[in-house]
Amino acid sequence: MNFGVREYWFIEPESKIVSVFTLQENKRYGRPEIYTGEDVIKVSIFEDLKIELKHVFKY
Repeated sequence: MNFGVREYWFIEPESKIVSVFTLQENKRYGRPEIYTGEDVIKVSIFEDLKIELKHVFKY
């Protein structure tokens, strides 16, 4: 928060869960968006970037 990191991801490979924390207008992180192995994440800081988790957790 202190350095203005707009988004960070916490990845749990064994359980195939991704928690995405996004910096809010009040300069704090809200509750994370939670994604599982078959979800597609639209990266908020890059307009056209989407990540299909089925490829990330393939192995």
